[in-house]
Amino acid sequence: MAVAAVLLAPQAAAAATPWLDVSQDRYASFTVPAAYVQEHVGTVSQVVVEGNFGPSSTLAEFGLTRRGDVWSGILGPLKPGLYHYQVTADDTKSLKDPTNSTSVASNPLWSTVLVPGDSARWLADAPPGTGGKVETLTYRTRSGQRSALVWTPPGYAAKGPKGYPALFLQSGEGAATTDWLDLGRAKQIFDNLSAQGAMKPMVVVINDDKGSDDKELKDLRKAVANSYRVLRDPAHQAIAGVSDGATQAVRAALTNAGPFAYVGWFSGDSAPKSTGKTPSRSTAPSACCVSTRGT
Repeated sequence: MAVAAVLLAPQAAAAATPWLDVSQDRYASFTVPAAYVQEHVGTVSQVVVEGNFGPSSTLAEFGLTRRGDVWSGILGPLKPGLYHYQVTADDTKSLKDPTNSTSVASNPLWSTVLVPGDSARWLADAPPGTGGKVETLTYRTRSGQRSALVWTPPGYAAKGPKGYPALFLQSGEGAATTDWLDLGRAKQIFDNLSAQGAMKPMVVVINDDKGSDDKELKDLRKAVANSYRVLRDPAHQAIAGVSDGATQAVRAALTNAGPFAYVGWFSGDSAPKSTGKTPSRSTAPSACCVSTRGT
C-alpha cells in the first residue's frame, strides 16, 4: 500500500501555529489545519495521529474530529517520556508535523515530543555546558566502509595520559544508529548521568545492525582504539544491545570471552547457546543494563 509522504519547507513551518501542545498536566492537544491537509493530500474523510501512545509505548491511532477549519482532539494524561508521532489521513496519506522541528533520521515523517516528569528526568536536556559530545567515526571493514556514533564524556580531550573504559552498543535489525539519539535520547541520558556523577567517564560507541558480526566488531574496536583514548584490556570493555542486537552482544561475550568483561541486555530475544568457551570471569547478561563492576 503506497504512502504519500509530505514534508513542509522549514521556512513555512517557523511561522505556523503548533499542531501539538502539551499542558502541564500532560494532556496532548492536537490541532491540524484542515486547509493544510486539503492542500497537501486532497479531500479526506478521516485524520488520525499515529504514535507510541499505546500500552507499553506500542503504536496506536488517535482519531481527530473535524471542527470547523481544524481536525482536533485531546489525548491524555500521558505518562512522562518521549513520544513519536505522525499525522495520517485516510489510512495512507501521511504527514510530518511541520510545526515541530524535531526529526527522526530513520523515519522522516516522525516528530518527537518529550512529556516531562520525574520518571523521564534522564531524558531531558542536561544543563548547558555539562554534556558530552557525539560525533561520527568512519572506519573500514572487510566488507567495506562503515560508520558508528561515538559519545565522549564532558572534559574529554584527544590527547592526555588518561584512558577511558569503552561501552559498545549494538542496534537491532533494521534500526539506525541515530535511533539511539532520536528515539532513545542516549546523549541526554549519558549527559545527565555524567552531570549527576552517576556514571564514571567512558567512551560510548553506537554500532549499526550491519556491523555486528565478530570480524566487523573487531574492526570497529580497533578503529575506536586508534581514534580515541580508550583502555583496551577486557576489564574496561563492555558490550550491550537492544532487540537482536542484545543477542549479538551476549553472543560476542559468551563465544569470544577475551574482548569484553561485561555484557548488557536490553529487550533481547532468547540467549544464544555458548560454544563451550567459558569465560574465566562472569559474563552473565543483565536483565536491563550493563554490569558495572568497577567500570
